[in-house]
Amino acid sequence: MNKTNKKFIIFYLVLSVIVFTALIYIDSSLEKPSRELNLAPLPLATISYSKIVDVDKEVIFNTFADFKNYPHILPNNILSVTNIPEKQSVYDISLTQMGIIAKLKAEHIIEPYHKQVIEVIDGDAQGTTITQTFEPYDNKTKISIDIDLKTRGILLPFSYLPIINANHAIDTIVQSFVEYSTRSYTLNEKIVDDLYRETLLRPVDIHGLIKYSTLLEEEKITIEEIRNELLNSEEYQSNILHVDLKDISDLSEDTKNSIDELYDIILRRNADTNALQVFGSALENGRMSLSDIRKTLLVSDEFHSLPLEHRERPETYRTNEYWQTVHLTYFEVNTLYPTAKIIRAYGIFFERGDLTLNEMKELFEHSSYDTIGVKVEYNAPGCIQEQSLKGCFYGR
Repeated sequence: MNKTNKKFIIFYLVLSVIVFTALIYIDSSLEKPSRELNLAPLPLATISYSKIVDVDKEVIFNTFADFKNYPHILPNNILSVTNIPEKQSVYDISLTQMGIIAKLKAEHIIEPYHKQVIEVIDGDAQGTTITQTFEPYDNKTKISIDIDLKTRGILLPFSYLPIINANHAIDTIVQSFVEYSTRSYTLNEKIVDDLYRETLLRPVDIHGLIKYSTLLEEEKITIEEIRNELLNSEEYQSNILHVDLKDISDLSEDTKNSIDELYDIILRRNADTNALQVFGSALENGRMSLSDIRKTLLVSDEFHSLPLEHRERPETYRTNEYWQTVHLTYFEVNTLYPTAKIIRAYGIFFERGDLTLNEMKELFEHSSYDTIGVKVEYNAPGCIQEQSLKGCFYGR
């Protein structure tokens, strides 16, 4: 047990003693009431809220209706929203509040441009219904929200929030939707802002907005390059990635095995202790996905500097159609022949469906790959000849 957990246990023990002592004092010092005292707080069952916002009704309605975009609008609270293919209106939602992560399944019903209903159909808020109505009001929009709240498990404490705190939380959420709806951004500026919200969990600052939107406009940087720069930034490393680090012993075996496998395929070694803790915590806290970790390793300096790749026989590079696609795609993007380490790592993930062709192209456009490929003749040292592709597979 770590020191933090011990402190929490001691705190709650002391708190329990204080509450118990206070109850005894009240019972002994006051006259007995004629009826039973109910000292326990009552849970919130329903919440009603309304606000008039200076946004066109259809605009704010569409922002609320774009369910899959909620992680961008509320980056500190909603980690992910994934549509269930079989049911277009049903979503898996991962959300966080005060360090607690909850997974819910919800159905989102839309009646343009008047009403939206969110019904939680699975998870610790199952049975909760959120009804949002939108009405025109003097060139503005009146938003009314009615919540029928049902909580259990780890979400149960939230039903005991004072009503003033609950209304303040809803007001903050609505204001986030208003601000997102009224962004006067170009397409590239919106892309940059969404990347900041996705990675750094905040709206873009003016410096980042001008820098990256200009580079996108001039086609001097890709979206994937911006994402990687933000993931490797000091702000992300110190404020997000290293927040809420778990002890390695608290990480699941599946998490540790998944990260070890990525390290083995890409960097040819097991993940070190620090990597397991940082990436494992980020994965389990919802701050990074396996795809994010995979891409981070593929564009890392360590992968770039690895020596010759000898773990596969030369014929594998010639006969595997997925690996050949990697070879051709790399040449198409960079007009260079990829080395064996690129073909093998990307080929494995591409064949497994963990990496799409478009993702691969974006990664190949990353500047760190500029000197990995080589453009030489068949008789060059290290060339594994492949006449059908008119190129070489190099052992590096």
